[in-house]
Amino acid sequence: MSTTTLHIHPPTQNLDNQHVRILLRHVLIPFLRNTPINARETWALPVLRVLLPHLHARLTDAWATQGAASQEGPLPGGGQQQVDVVVDSAAADEIVKSRLLVELTREAVGLLVLLHEKSTDGMCFICVCMMCMCV
Repeated sequence: MSTTTLHIHPPTQNLDNQHVRILLRHVLIPFLRNTPINARETWALPVLRVLLPHLHARLTDAWATQGAASQEGPLPGGGQQQVDVVVDSAAADEIVKSRLLVELTREAVGLLVLLHEKSTDGMCFICVCMMCMCV
């Protein structure tokens, strides 16, 4: 008997961090918040099975890259005005990238908090989905 591994690539794979953050904040989190308890297994679980590992890998790689970039030190200045503009532009780009990474991380944590919050029936979202998987 051969086993086949299904590789599902999330649609967020080719998006920039700011676009993934917008999708989390304005699409996925409201969708999960308003998903009926009895529909969580069929509506939300397939999305989460693909998205959560991708989000974890994206954030892990981005923070590792961010840490490596911060250890490289300042860019060489050379003393020319044109080089200073390039250095300032590169520094500004790094600041923007860093800020976007922090905002994406904040939305990902918000998603995890939502998944762990207790609903009116006293069970968290993950507990209900795990029960559905065990049955």
